[in-house]
Amino acid sequence: MALLMDYAKALWEIAAICAVQALMLAQVAFGYYRLKGDVPEGVTMREDLPKEATLSIVIPAYREAATIEATLRRVAQAASWPSRCEVIVVDAGGGDDTMPIVRRLKKELDFDIKTTTSTGGRGPPVAAGAAKAKGQALLVLHADTLLPYAFDDRIIEALGGNYACCFKFAVDRSQIHWKGLLRWLRLLPFDVMERTVSIRSGFFQLPFGDQAIACRKTTYAALGGFDDLAKAPMLEDYLLVQKLRRLGKALGTRCITQLGVPARCHPRRWLARPVWRVNWTNQVIMVQ
Repeated sequence: MALLMDYAKALWEIAAICAVQALMLAQVAFGYYRLKGDVPEGVTMREDLPKEATLSIVIPAYREAATIEATLRRVAQAASWPSRCEVIVVDAGGGDDTMPIVRRLKKELDFDIKTTTSTGGRGPPVAAGAAKAKGQALLVLHADTLLPYAFDDRIIEALGGNYACCFKFAVDRSQIHWKGLLRWLRLLPFDVMERTVSIRSGFFQLPFGDQAIACRKTTYAALGGFDDLAKAPMLEDYLLVQKLRRLGKALGTRCITQLGVPARCHPRRWLARPVWRVNWTNQVIMVQ
């Protein structure tokens, strides 16, 4: 009986996530077509980036001791040209073992890792890291997200033809330890989420921060990265993307390129609560 209940629950969660994601796409589509264009002062025309352009990777870190090591090791392994990359880990004051781990890896890895501090929230740490960045391109990476190989080549190439880019969204299934047929059923909500997020971020130009959003540092500054976005306690990625969407509307183009490979984020939030419930909460926050 308990097994039947587990299967029934898994089927319910599949139906629920399908409904939530369909509603999400309808909401995003409605908002996208009502969006008005705006070209902020200081935004320049798109121009090529040289292949040797430098990339700064900003990682806001608040109590990320469980994931920061895997994230930094992947950055160091996956960069095709490490000498043109730098990582800036921003300590947002969590007080756990995150920064000791970062300092250990700074000595251990053959990679340029810097640290700085900031107040809490999301906007202030990103702005603090961006202020210290020396790269021509800026990548904001969540501390629980693994980048694909050759991520730096892909970003520099994409920013040569557009204002911003992001990776496809994917969940790191290696962190999910379910087994048997029930595992297959319980993974289906993640498949639904990944496919619908791809539509949301590609067609409707609305990626979230767990897709590793990158842009030129000059674009970030022109869109308020050191001003109003720096004051946002949360959803700073959403505010930045909204400005890019408005810019695209004004210019009659899409300003965010979704790259064809995924960045894989840790599934911890969806393991703690059902996938549909987490995404429903996100939708409620977005409309407020």
